Amino acid sequence: TSFWLGHTQLTLKRDNELALQALIASRLEVLRTKAADDDSVTKIANEDPAPYDSQGNGGIEVGVMILRGLFRAPKLCLETRLGKFIPTGHAMMPWLLQHTCFLLNIAKRWQDGLTSSARARGRAFRQKICGICGTVMYKLPTEGPRSQPDGNMGTKLQQGVFPGFRRDSNQCILGTEDGLAYSRALARCPQPGRWSSDVLANLKVTPWSIRDVKE
Repeated sequence: TSFWLGHTQLTLKRDNELALQALIASRLEVLRTKAADDDSVTKIANEDPAPYDSQGNGGIEVGVMILRGLFRAPKLCLETRLGKFIPTGHAMMPWLLQHTCFLLNIAKRWQDGLTSSARARGRAFRQKICGICGTVMYKLPTEGPRSQPDGNMGTKLQQGVFPGFRRDSNQCILGTEDGLAYSRALARCPQPGRWSSDVLANLKVTPWSIRDVKE
């Protein structure tokens, strides 16, 4: 994520939990391997705080507090629209957290007037924002194996749940009964039936479903 935002130097700071130390150590190994093939990355390092000193992670604690507040707002809004409580283990929760970070990158302007996304990609994000996990109709691709699932006289739109945007393209992510789909064109469903608890109950895919898992 840091390299996607245009940073050329990265320092990972961790606390003293064994699980987090193991995670950071494995990520550093992967990042250093990738950095060896990327001339734009100039520095990758890690930093450990003093034992039993939570104030040493003050900046991180503030960042977590800000993100938690931003995450809480769309979560409570979605629960109000559904009329139900969303448990922490639901597949929608990681999508909601990822979308919250995405909104922070495209909406928060810094002292130079640019957002993090605009600084990294050279242009502002101009796509329309849909309500998280709302039911939408998305346009099928014009070519390829998924272009005409019902033949050339079939529908060109299918229904899905909107969990966010892709970071590396201008496509929207759609949750469907068959997994994940991607599209550049969406149409919102009518307001009364846009958010359905029954549709969200069938959402099983998560952000890590798109990653290849080695045997």
